[in-house]
Amino acid sequence: MTDNKPTDYAAIIRAANQTIPEPPEWLSAGKYVYSPEYGVGEVMAVLGKRLIVKFVEEVKPTQFGDWEQALALGSIKASNANFVSSATFLEENNTAATTITERIQQIPQVVFQSVAQELIASIRAIDIKNANQGIIHPLPGDLPPALRLALQNNGITQIYSHQLEALTKLRAGFDLSITTPTASGKTLCYNLAILESCIKQPQTTALYIFPLKALALDQMRKLQSLVKAMPNTRLKLALMTGDTPATERQRFFIPNPPNILAVSPDLLHYYLYRTHLISFSS
Repeated sequence: MTDNKPTDYAAIIRAANQTIPEPPEWLSAGKYVYSPEYGVGEVMAVLGKRLIVKFVEEVKPTQFGDWEQALALGSIKASNANFVSSATFLEENNTAATTITERIQQIPQVVFQSVAQELIASIRAIDIKNANQGIIHPLPGDLPPALRLALQNNGITQIYSHQLEALTKLRAGFDLSITTPTASGKTLCYNLAILESCIKQPQTTALYIFPLKALALDQMRKLQSLVKAMPNTRLKLALMTGDTPATERQRFFIPNPPNILAVSPDLLHYYLYRTHLISFSS
């Protein structure tokens, strides 16, 4: 693009003779600076008055037309951050990724390897612990005979130490919070004590709250299998979900409420809220 104005050679000479001050030492290439707008970044270059910085949170380098003006406005400040260089960071990152991949291959269970591979971008470390053998105990001799028989008919002839401990604590009236891995027998921790109480005191009632309908169906199916295997024992079980018709819900409580009622948190909240409204309106 051209125009008809004559070339201003005097301006060119003045620009050439203009002295550009040296930037401070902390603004040299490789140093880290801080910007209130962009965060921490690494100085890539200072070209005359132009400053180029690669900020950690930005994809592309950011350019400042006049570094003196940027300093005066507080747009760029010295930083005490002590980061590694980009090359070192990439090298360490690649080494860590290789280590993570190797550790994933060492996971004994293939299914867990597959899960780890899907989450590899978010994994920072893998710690593989050897399995500990569970401590087994025979079924307590003081369990009600009907319950012992039901357990044996369902293939349960021994229980783990944490199940026995839970039974002992619940018998003594303690409140429990049980945290163990999946499929480690948490259900039997409370089912033993509750079924025992229902057999000894038929008026016993228990409320089971399950977060998922599928989990409730699975747990109640196992519980029903135990109850059916108890001779001369009539325990009433009920599972109430949002899909349960209102007429069926009413039948659960006629003539007596179930010994064990399983519900979802949403359904429980619904009935508690309705009870609150009825009490408030009365």
